[in-house]
Amino acid sequence: MEQFSDAHVDITYVLSLYPYLVLPQTHIIGEHDKLQDLQELARESSDATDEMEAYSLQLHDSDDKSPLENKKMSHNALIALVKYLQKKRNGIIDRATSEVTEEVVSGAVHHSLNLSEPYKAKKPNKKRPQTHRSSVAREMANVLDTSLLQALVLTRQSPGAIELLKGLNYCDLKICEEFLKEKSDYMVLLELYRSNDMHREALQLLNRLVEESKSAMANADFSKKFNPQMIIEYLRPLCRSDPMLVLESSLYVLERNPSDTIELFLSENVPADLVNSYLKQHAPNLQSTYLELMLSMSETGINPNLQNELVQLYLSEVLDWYKILKDEGNWSDKTYSPTRNKLISTLESNSGYNTDTLLKRLPQDALFEERAIMYGKMNQHLRALSLFVHKLHMPERAVAYCDRVYEEGAQQPSKSNIYFNLLQIYLNPKKAEKEIEQKIIPVASQYPGIQRVNSTTKLRGGRMGRKVVEIEGAEDTRFSPSGPDSGRSDGDGDDVSDGGPIMLNEALELLSQRWDRINGAQALRLLPRDTKLQDLVSFLEPLLRNSSEHRRNYMVIKNLILRANLQVKEDLYKRRQAVVKIDGDSMCSLCHKRIANSAFAIYPNGQTLVHFVCFRESQQIKAVRGANSVKRR
Repeated sequence: MEQFSDAHVDITYVLSLYPYLVLPQTHIIGEHDKLQDLQELARESSDATDEMEAYSLQLHDSDDKSPLENKKMSHNALIALVKYLQKKRNGIIDRATSEVTEEVVSGAVHHSLNLSEPYKAKKPNKKRPQTHRSSVAREMANVLDTSLLQALVLTRQSPGAIELLKGLNYCDLKICEEFLKEKSDYMVLLELYRSNDMHREALQLLNRLVEESKSAMANADFSKKFNPQMIIEYLRPLCRSDPMLVLESSLYVLERNPSDTIELFLSENVPADLVNSYLKQHAPNLQSTYLELMLSMSETGINPNLQNELVQLYLSEVLDWYKILKDEGNWSDKTYSPTRNKLISTLESNSGYNTDTLLKRLPQDALFEERAIMYGKMNQHLRALSLFVHKLHMPERAVAYCDRVYEEGAQQPSKSNIYFNLLQIYLNPKKAEKEIEQKIIPVASQYPGIQRVNSTTKLRGGRMGRKVVEIEGAEDTRFSPSGPDSGRSDGDGDDVSDGGPIMLNEALELLSQRWDRINGAQALRLLPRDTKLQDLVSFLEPLLRNSSEHRRNYMVIKNLILRANLQVKEDLYKRRQAVVKIDGDSMCSLCHKRIANSAFAIYPNGQTLVHFVCFRESQQIKAVRGANSVKRR
């Protein structure tokens, strides 16, 4: 090889000594008796040339022998060929690149000339049509790189072949592809596809290799080399350039490695609407997986349309499950499936879905918990609490609902009466049942008795209400009666007996547990008249203790304010008792004339005396100067 290099022998002639290397078909292949430089050829001896040709003919004759004999080419000969080709490569690649650059520049100049004369009359072109010029350097680079790749693979230098493909190369795609498939060198084949932008073929090969690596026949090294993570890493740089190809190729890894695939979509900013639409059309079973993983992994959450899509998917699955259990006679509203738990959790934690559409899909005789949550999102708290209490028979959930609404809207007075609404439901169950059966009725008009004050019940309960208000103190603004809940409810007096059995125990338990969040006066007016005082001890004792403490605190504050007022008045009296002595020598500090019997003014320091007229004029001058300075600004 050193002799060939020093003698500047044509590369194609050297490659002909390796008959099992497949070369591209170009016009320079086959002319083994011609060298690239005629001047160098003149210096070669004819004997040496004849010897090389004879040796080349012997190698070609060996093609008729058995395949095993053809593959017995020395390893050292291949190593020497690799070094020889690498030594020649830089110069040939540079010449090929220069030819490409010249063609690009000339094409750009020709295009700009055509654009500069758009209105010029076109003359018939008598010159021969332009054809693609043959490039000897590029053809030589094609032959060199194709041979070098084969030699590297045959000498088990696959990393070197991969590095060759990562850079600028002129490898023949068809020949290299067939050769690598024959040798089963899939890592180099993947890089060949990548360097030629054949991503679809590369991903199809990757999917097949990953699938084969899971079979029992695959060895440990093969399974370790090809895994789903390799597909994800291949897709990562394609997310911005070809997102549709990424979606088409990600179904395999999305089924087997969903979290990493969703992380890929999020980190590379693949449009979520595009991903969701594609999955909805081609892989609907993966749509909910994608949306819920995206919801859990995205810090900013997902847009309302995708939230609504996820809830609709959950609800469709829950409705199918509900119909099956109903047909079997095993349905209960306290039966939960994993999907129903996801639906309830999503309804509670998100608010971007369309509640009106979802409510229309819910059955009238089931899924009351989901209905209650959606009523809560619509601020229809009375209807939501009625469902928890009378349909689901879960008072603890009703209390938890009140706690959540109270804590979320503690600064809003209208929501601070949510516990009072629950008391109304406990103590007026029949009316609550009627409210549930109604389809669409504004909440404000569902309980007109809350706003209406009956004169008879006013007289009956007014005295007790006034006493409790006095105990609590009118200064407690957080629990002050406001809005529609400030009047008497329909649970007062004789109206309770008309409503059927009341849930007095639950109401008393609520009062004892949430006494600090309920207006005591309203609660006492709502209770039946025959309620025993002993049952109210757990409610009244902390309430009265708290009210007394507040009253004492207010009295202390009142006394402190009164004392501060007295101190200010005392200071005022002292300052009003100041004495100023005016005699014949007293002078005005502004005009420097005697004050005599004229009206005078004294500054707060108690020493500066001025005529009252001078003081008034000085104030007017200051006012004029201040106005002028403001205008300048």
